Amino acid sequence: MGEEIVIVRDKTPFAKLVAPTQPIAKKRTIDKYKGKIKMSDDFDAPLPDNIWGGLFDK
Repeated sequence: MGEEIVIVRDKTPFAKLVAPTQPIAKKRTIDKYKGKIKMSDDFDAPLPDNIWGGLFDK
C-alpha cells in the first residue's frame, strides 16, 4: 500500500491523503452501449403547450 500524506497549514493538519481502499473501476469503452439506446426522431421537438399545466399563463 501507499503512504499517507498529511497537509498542514500554520502547523495544524487539515487534510490527509490516503491510498484508495477499493479497486479502480474497469476501463470504460466508448461503444459499450452502441445499438442498445434508442431515441425518437422528435426527442428535441418543442413540447405542446398543454404539457406545462398553466405554468406560464398570464
